[in-house]
Order: sequence, then structure tokens, then C-alpha cells
Amino acid sequence: MRFKNESFSLMTVTVAMVLASGQESSALEGPCDIYKAGGTPCAAAFSTVRALSGTYTGKLYQVRNGSNQTKDIGVLSTGYVANSATQDSFCTGRCTISKIYDQSGNGNDLVKGPAGNTSYGPYPDSEAVATALPIKLDGHKVYGVHVTPGGWTTPGQVGYRVSNPKGTAKGDDPETEYMVTDGTYVNGACCFDFGNAETDPLKYTSMDAIYFGTNNWWDVGAGSGPWIMADLENGVYNHGGATTNRVHLNSNAPSFAYPFVTALLKNNKAGATTGGPFTIKGGNAQSGTLTTVWDGARPDGYGSLGKAGGIVLGIGGDNSSGAQGNFYEGIMTTGFASSATDAAIQANIVAAGYGKTTTSLAGRGFQNLSPTSLSYDAASAIARVAYSVENPSHVRIRVVDFQGRVAARIVDEEVAAGRHDATWDAKRMHSGIYALVMDVEGAKVWSGNVIVGR
Repeated sequence: MRFKNESFSLMTVTVAMVLASGQESSALEGPCDIYKAGGTPCAAAFSTVRALSGTYTGKLYQVRNGSNQTKDIGVLSTGYVANSATQDSFCTGRCTISKIYDQSGNGNDLVKGPAGNTSYGPYPDSEAVATALPIKLDGHKVYGVHVTPGGWTTPGQVGYRVSNPKGTAKGDDPETEYMVTDGTYVNGACCFDFGNAETDPLKYTSMDAIYFGTNNWWDVGAGSGPWIMADLENGVYNHGGATTNRVHLNSNAPSFAYPFVTALLKNNKAGATTGGPFTIKGGNAQSGTLTTVWDGARPDGYGSLGKAGGIVLGIGGDNSSGAQGNFYEGIMTTGFASSATDAAIQANIVAAGYGKTTTSLAGRGFQNLSPTSLSYDAASAIARVAYSVENPSHVRIRVVDFQGRVAARIVDEEVAAGRHDATWDAKRMHSGIYALVMDVEGAKVWSGNVIVGR
């Protein structure tokens, strides 16, 4: 875009920002948006690393310091990653994750669980150390939930529970669940679970939760694990059919030893004519599509489920307290999601950028930026660029001459979210046309020209 002023008096122009593709990007979308569009809305949605809806601006989790003070941690921007700087400034010493907020709007906030039965989990659960699991998500440092084991007769198990759920599936109502976890930090003890469980750990009834680990008491898969299975309370399964032989091999159940793993479980209503009724899928949360572990009949004895609608994370339904694992995000829905929805969820997780050390434009909401403006005062030979970024970003604005050489660098640094102004003093420049080129996170998003004369 070329601007010309023959008299070299004050020239002010406004240039609309365009993305590198030449088109504006679509609005941000999260897993809860995908589930809602598919007719299986979120009943509970948890993550300490990102928003699970494109419009979410609320709290992700709460941390507690050694003085028992608490601080809520929100998002860096609408629908985006956690603002971990808030945690870092608050947690100057030991901090724990005291609450994981439900992003569905149902208020099913996870807090540490109470003691269970005297055999498997007789002690109240502990809160995860807030700083124990730093990762990169779309180039930003965020913190996951690091679940450490206790023992069946010793305290210390990290675990969270919702004992008074709202809106979750109950009885044999259809339900879809997924979580993003870690395939490199697992064990074979019972039970690193996420999902539907008893509301009271002393009442041993029915579950419908995702299990992840190397437990081999009931079912196993190919390799040495870890495997994605379903904790149905009386057993942990990755197949349907006979359960009388105790350990059953499902050779179609691969080991998911990726640093970031998508684990998905669906249970349909007994007698449903479409889907499942018992489906397990998994995949690499950084790339690729989901692999179907099982899609068919339920295990024997589970013709229908008697779910209580409670929610557990990191523990078994009876507070079994020997498991370890890492948790980044997880959702429970009402309804049996379609295969197309499953695929869209996996694509969204991959696009979120787990482990990615650089930031993508698509994930940053640049479609909402204000226009960039360029003004040049020929009398003082000062050019001014006004721009705004929705998120903290690395911005570079260069001055390039007509031969393509970089004549000056106006900005080359990480800037805070909001509006900014940059100036270029052209008094020592030769007469001619100069292009001011703006990159955000390494991608060109804007350029404008200035004519310098004497």
C-alpha cells in the first residue's frame, strides 16, 4: 500500500490490519462449543491450562499459599490459555491447587476429596502442588495438575471430587467424557480416574469414568501400556463381553505413551440403536487422529449403568489412593457424541498447542485487533504507528528501503496486551519510499509506506 504526499506536509493515513493469509480468521472455538453444536453439551469442564470455550473469560482454578490465602487464576485473554503470571507472582513459596473451576456454568467445582473406605482410601485427599507441572501450551507456560499417590493405608494421595453435582449424567443416561493426560507419568495402582463416580466414597455403587495407566487386574492392551480403559467400579475394562477370566487382552488397545494423550470414553443408554453402547478412543494430543480401542457391547454385568453423577479426578470411586498421573483438561457431557464430534474434539486439542514453544496466530484471537494506523509528519520527519494486540505478543516493526534492506528496527520485543504507539525518526534517512512492516509472533500482519523527502 503506497501513500504519496507531493507537498510533504502532515500526512495521516489509517491502514486496516490484515492477516498473513489475507483473510480474517474465524472466531476461537473450544471443546464445549463443539459439544454444544453436536447436541451433547458440557455438564462439567475442567482445565488449569486453558479455556474450554471460545467465549470463556472466567476463572480456571484457585491456588492456596502457605498462609492459607487463595488466588484465582484466569485466562490470558478470552477463550485462551491460563494467565500463569498471576500464579507466579502470588506463589512465592509453596502453593497448592485448592479448586478447579467448572467452566460449563453448572458450578461443579472440583475440591480435594474426603476419606473413603478403611481398606483402600481411608484418608482425606491432598491438593496438588501448584508449581509441580509446568508445561508449554501454544508457547505459554501453564501449569497442569500433578497427581501423586498415597497408599491404601497411608495419606498423601492427590485427589479431587464433586459430591453435589449438577447437570451430570445419572443412571443409564448417555454420557461422553475425555481428558488430556500424560503417557509418561503413570503406574498400575488403582486408580487414576476422571469422570462419573459416586457422590459418597463410602457408597460402593456404579461408575462411568476414564482410567489411564498400566493396571492389569482386569483388562490389558498391547505392549506394556499405559492403556485407556473405563472404570465401571467393579472393574477396569477396555473391551466388552466376558469378564469371568479376569485378565482379558484387547490387542486393538495400543499403549499410549505420548507426552500428551487424549483419552475418550462414551457410554450410551442400554438399548440405544445408534452408537456404542460402549466406546473407548485415544490418541496423541499433539498430532493425528483418534484410534478406536473398543466400540461395541459393554462388559458382562454392565447391561445398564447406575451412575450417581459425582465427579472424581485422580482417585477411584471409593477413594482408592495409590494412583499417579498428570491432568491438563477434561470434560463430561450429557449425550453420546457422534464420531464427527469426537474427531472435532481431537482436532481442537491438537490445535491448542500442547508442548508447543511458539505461538500461533490462529490461537491468539488476532481477528479482534483494532486497526493499525500510520501517520507521518514531514516537518519533523517523525512517523508514528499505533497498534493494539489482544494478547502478550512478540511484535517486530521494521523499516525497509526500496531495495529491500532493513533501514531501522522500531520495535522488536514482547509487548503487553493492549494499545501501543511506536515512532520512527527519519531525519537522517535519504529521500525515498520506505515500508514499515509489522510482524506478530513471526507472521506478517501489516505494512504501510512512508515517503521521506527533503
